[in-house]
Amino acid sequence: MKNLQFFFIGWLLLVFNWRYIDLNISTSEKAHTYHAIYLSVCEIDYLNSSLQIRMKVFTDDLEDAIRNQTGEIIKIEGHLAERVIHNKINNYLLSKFSISTNGKPLNLVYLKSEIENDALWVYFQSKQVKPFTYCTISNTTFIELFESQINVISMHYQSEKYFFRLDKQKTENRFVFE
Repeated sequence: MKNLQFFFIGWLLLVFNWRYIDLNISTSEKAHTYHAIYLSVCEIDYLNSSLQIRMKVFTDDLEDAIRNQTGEIIKIEGHLAERVIHNKINNYLLSKFSISTNGKPLNLVYLKSEIENDALWVYFQSKQVKPFTYCTISNTTFIELFESQINVISMHYQSEKYFFRLDKQKTENRFVFE
């Protein structure tokens, strides 16, 4: 129940874009230096023998993480149509996120990205996924940047919905389906 409450609070924060709490900081400073919360959301749906994955991350955090990983400075907004940006997004996120079913790692294919305000939705897919009895999800997105990073996951599998939270102390969760 605690995970469900946390997910709902995180979802509200994202929906209403309550990202910054210090009203004394100018808008330009807020955009680059201060967050009220460090949060990503990942939604996973098992549909027609495939896993559909949507990740929502803050764009500036992703730019910082790519710079931290590669040493390259990138700007996502205004450049999302460029293939090199898609490759950098894909490379970073897939180095931090993985999912396996019945002990077998899944091949995730990057589909697209869409900007929504100051966040980015990133879409992945894994096809020909057979029904499974257990699933392990690992997500360390932005953990290397922020001590308080929280990665919320919702998973819909066989008419059941599961919610959990990953952070620096717990970067992986395993589900067993009966």
